[in-house]
Amino acid sequence: MTPSRTSNAQRRPAHQKRSPRSLALTLGVTALLIVGGGLAYLLFQNTKNSGPLPLGSTLLPEDTSFSLTLTTESDAWDRLEEFDIPETRKAMEQLLTSFQTEVLAPHNLNFATDLQPWLKREMTTAILSPPVREEDILADQSQVWILPLRDLRQAQKFLTDRASTEGLEPVVHQGIEMWTSKAGTPDALTLALFDPEFLIATNDIPSMREMIDTIQTQKTLAAQERFQQAMAQIQRPNPFAQLYINLPANTSQIFEQEGRQIDQATLDRLQEFQGIGSTITLDDRGIQLTSISWLKTETEDRLNVSSNPSEAAKLLPEDTILMMAGDSFQQVWKDYQQGVETQLLLPFSPKGLQAEFQRLTGLNFEQQFLPWMTGDFASAIVPQSQENDQSAGFVFLTKTRDQTAADQALRSLESEMRSRYALQMSETRVNDRPVVIWRVPPNLPFASRGWLADKVLFFSVFTPLTERLTDPDQNSLAALSRFQAVTQSDLNPQSGKFFIDVPRLATLMQTSQFLPKLAPGYQKYAQEFEAVGGTSATPNRWSNRYDIHIQFRRK
Repeated sequence: MTPSRTSNAQRRPAHQKRSPRSLALTLGVTALLIVGGGLAYLLFQNTKNSGPLPLGSTLLPEDTSFSLTLTTESDAWDRLEEFDIPETRKAMEQLLTSFQTEVLAPHNLNFATDLQPWLKREMTTAILSPPVREEDILADQSQVWILPLRDLRQAQKFLTDRASTEGLEPVVHQGIEMWTSKAGTPDALTLALFDPEFLIATNDIPSMREMIDTIQTQKTLAAQERFQQAMAQIQRPNPFAQLYINLPANTSQIFEQEGRQIDQATLDRLQEFQGIGSTITLDDRGIQLTSISWLKTETEDRLNVSSNPSEAAKLLPEDTILMMAGDSFQQVWKDYQQGVETQLLLPFSPKGLQAEFQRLTGLNFEQQFLPWMTGDFASAIVPQSQENDQSAGFVFLTKTRDQTAADQALRSLESEMRSRYALQMSETRVNDRPVVIWRVPPNLPFASRGWLADKVLFFSVFTPLTERLTDPDQNSLAALSRFQAVTQSDLNPQSGKFFIDVPRLATLMQTSQFLPKLAPGYQKYAQEFEAVGGTSATPNRWSNRYDIHIQFRRK
């Protein structure tokens, strides 16, 4: 026995047996949540002619918290009518209509009739970082809208008319004239023309002053180091939307809103990422997000460049409900220990899992398992049969270069399972593959593990999946047309892939005792998606790339 196992055994009464369900949850979480740097959920010169940059990035302050550019082309929005997604479309349209309802409507303005005729076919909304000066704090967040002009004369006439009808007062700051509501006016509005190209609207004067100061100093978002270099990698023709998130400004807030704890070391590491950007386009199947995240230039630590793409999808059956795969299980563990931007979407704590694994098994995961998990891997949810999703189980695959060390660790684990939980182990061969079946009294299959070709270990839990995983004649997930459609990518080399059959997973989450329940209100959206898939890559030492496809249900 190792020292850690001995000490745990000494503290445990000899007759005490822990619940197999508790063990199953930990093993299932281990298999499902440790995924490669290839997840995606959750995405991004000083002159105005500096290339295909997001609208407004040459005007917004360098510490802008968030910006979203949307097309106002009716043809683009009409394309959404091809899909049977009423709830999703309603949510997307709210992004565009918020400007109408929050800014224009209180002043008896209509975007389509009063503004759109003299504007170009896109607009940007942005949230500025909270002001430092106490006297400028009118709200927690200041929002601005950037509207590109197509007809300067009509824009000037619009300003003159609004000044007359609304009683807007002219105020000059840094040589730029802005028109603002009188002090104390509810639904305050401030407008300004920036050169001949843009109309800026905001809900408070300090935000407009900050925008003007930014123009004067040229300390813009576009001038930020690596911003142009990063965003150039994800430019696409005719984008439906472009998104930018300032990670240092939003990390803590994201964790707080979700009620998740984060240690200071992880927070510090996440602060080294500068931003996330995404270009969103429409296609015949749904939408595609071409995304990037990048480190600050002064960051000393560097990312590990992608090496070999995972082949795990070739080993899983075609009716797999969920798959997350990466090029190195060991590297993902290390990345999450240090802090990685995917933690914002995928909450996973190596420290917590290590402690729970040792509590339940008496073994040290990092010392006895992690060293040989150096190859590509996958976590998946797979049904026991094509006719019954409700009997789905968790599967974990990992490739190793040291099968001897892996077998030793697995035998130690099985020894502990026998003594702690009275599990029964039996060795057999299934489809000519060596397999160990774990059973709980009275002789019910609970888990299995075995070896596939090329030193690939499989471990399944909750339902018997051995026959399906070892069947050489099964149709694979990799050959499924839907999987190919949502994971296609030009990224090369790749570091990971993920795939979700959304309606089936949502249904399973509502009934499974081992999966979290889908949050209230999200079921209606899940039923409008056919599938979500993505591919990730680390093309250099300072950025991660993600291609994500969302396939909608068609009418």
